[in-house]
Amino acid sequence: MQKSSIISLQMVDEVSCEMQRLMILPSYWNFQKKFITNSNESVREIKAELEKLMDPTVKFDTDLETKVCALLKASEQYYGGLGISKSEKLMILKSMGLRQGHWYKCQNGHIYCITECGGAMEEGTCPDCGAKIGGISHRLRSDNSLAREMDGARHAAWSEGNNIANFNLADI
Repeated sequence: MQKSSIISLQMVDEVSCEMQRLMILPSYWNFQKKFITNSNESVREIKAELEKLMDPTVKFDTDLETKVCALLKASEQYYGGLGISKSEKLMILKSMGLRQGHWYKCQNGHIYCITECGGAMEEGTCPDCGAKIGGISHRLRSDNSLAREMDGARHAAWSEGNNIANFNLADI
């Protein structure tokens, strides 16, 4: 028996298909992580379809890659740790009536808001995961952060950088 160093066309094709799958996997894993628990029916449908398409026993060809990319693109409207559509987010922002910089997230990425001046004056617990949220004396906990994805704020409402930085003068 002699060792063959010839690679068949089928082997090349199969390796190429798996390389396509490997290129998509980070985006797919990111989607799975962001939507591990989500009650939105549209997200659940996208998740179920993606799970079928990403089955490792199915040959991952160009057509399958196109379908997966389209579903991942469709899921982007629900990104941002919110699990809601852009229109739902806008309704929340409008109903709360807060200026930019009042939205924060816990260490696990769950969004919450601080009303009044927007500065953290007490600590609480995240209703989604139980992590500590808020802060004291207008100082946000170090493991919490500004939720820029919620309202596009560049600085917290109660911050030195907020004087004029959260506002676009062209909009005034």
